[in-house]
Amino acid sequence: MMDKEFLELVDDVLSIEKYRKLRQEKHHGTTRFDHSIRVAKRVYLRTKKRGLDYKSATKAALLHDFFSASDITTKWLKIAYEHPQKAYKNASKYYQLSPKETNIIKSHMFPLSKEFPKSREAWIVTYYDKKVAILEYTKYKFNPKKLIKNKV
Repeated sequence: MMDKEFLELVDDVLSIEKYRKLRQEKHHGTTRFDHSIRVAKRVYLRTKKRGLDYKSATKAALLHDFFSASDITTKWLKIAYEHPQKAYKNASKYYQLSPKETNIIKSHMFPLSKEFPKSREAWIVTYYDKKVAILEYTKYKFNPKKLIKNKV
């Protein structure tokens, strides 16, 4: 269960219809919506505990993958390069993003992205995005326990 402040921070993003449609977007064996919530929860807890700008970090973490498959025009491997810009473009249609939030969204795929993380909050989002993706892949998409069980 997440605390009331977290729910208040994410409520306005979750009210956007285009954002809610991310529930239908496959991502790491789950959905882009669920992935973004998982990242935002972890970022919120870590940045708040460290006394950082947890409000901007949480908002940007929630928006870091705010794109749909129809927004991407390149082949799957190049999505790593293109989607931070698409996510920023979509997020900026709904919010006036601060320079820190902009950098967090655009740099979350570092070192694959063109943008370098410029704050501790950006590094934390980058870290948790990768950590959550690995956890999701191993739980939902490529579960070694299931593979071993099927071979026996």
